[in-house]
Amino acid sequence: MRVKFLEALARTGNVGASAYYVQLSRQSAYDLRRRDPDFARAWRAALVLARDVAEDALQERAIEGIEEPVFYHGECVATRRRYDSRLLLAHLARLDKIAEEIPAQRGAARFEDMLEAIRTGDDTAPLIATPTDEELAAAAARAEALQPPVEEDGDEFYAVTFPDQDGPPDYYRMTPEEAAEMERDVPGLTAIPTGTRNDTVASALHYEELARAELAEKAAEDDPWVEEGDDAEELRI
Repeated sequence: MRVKFLEALARTGNVGASAYYVQLSRQSAYDLRRRDPDFARAWRAALVLARDVAEDALQERAIEGIEEPVFYHGECVATRRRYDSRLLLAHLARLDKIAEEIPAQRGAARFEDMLEAIRTGDDTAPLIATPTDEELAAAAARAEALQPPVEEDGDEFYAVTFPDQDGPPDYYRMTPEEAAEMERDVPGLTAIPTGTRNDTVASALHYEELARAELAEKAAEDDPWVEEGDDAEELRI
């Protein structure tokens, strides 16, 4: 009875209909949920699976509406179509909240295992306590994204700013000796090591400098207190 109720709940998301399907009252279903923690865990997992059903019903109701009888003096004289999805939206929001719960997500991912545990009288707690393969894969992907970029072979990038250069620096691969020679040969030039040999990182630094320069230029254009001319960077007080 418990397994059939849970299967119906996962298909419909409707407690009353699922209870009726197994010849159980709605209140009896809730009482069983309070007494049986395994049943309660599988109940929430079933509601996660039923979310798609509720979403489909909401879409259908929004497009087609609901046909309702119109009574006059106790007799059905016509039908009308009503387009009111507020209750279903509220139900969908509740299912969304349940779907955010990690134990419910794990139970939904292992729903058949949950049902089998209930059939055999086994504890369902381990099924919601252990991360799923999808969780482990996502955690591994996040950890990989946080790893520093692998340095490539070759010389380090230097941020090179030429004399009278208007804008962000340019980035070149150089040895320390080449950077020092460039600074000697071109008075006013600066070559600052970036600490990276990675092309992707150097490109990101370049575009970050470009964006910063554009923002500074726009701020200067929009600031009415900035003077024109040689003293453009000084504010009038």
